[in-house]
Amino acid sequence: MSFKRNLSLRKMKRLHSSEQGLTIFEALVALALTSIILLTHAQGLVQTQSTYWSNRRNLLAMQQAEALLERFSVKNVSTLSSANNLTENNYLYNGMRFNRTVTVTNGSPGGKLVTVTVTPVIAGAGGKATISRLLTVFEE
Repeated sequence: MSFKRNLSLRKMKRLHSSEQGLTIFEALVALALTSIILLTHAQGLVQTQSTYWSNRRNLLAMQQAEALLERFSVKNVSTLSSANNLTENNYLYNGMRFNRTVTVTNGSPGGKLVTVTVTPVIAGAGGKATISRLLTVFEE
């Protein structure tokens, strides 16, 4: 009987020894920590993508505004007058759609103030670019 008792004590020691592996509690804690780390990384990736698309819209809007200003900087007075309140809706540029508006007002003598506004068509999206430049125009 004492031999059986010693055997069962040895089994009990082995069951509670540190060599046994993970308990359910330890596994759940490890799973929770891993989940928190993965969620943090996923949130960072989503934020990075959002920033990328916002910056892309800003860049494309600015490129269009600059291109329109360059196009009108070599025009004469009558061409600029006809361009006043020019609006182009759903203009496709590098795979994205934008609304573009050109406004021409009198500036200092011999000049016109040309304002170009470009906004994305996507609802709630950032990326609006407004550029104003005083252009010297030539009479015909």
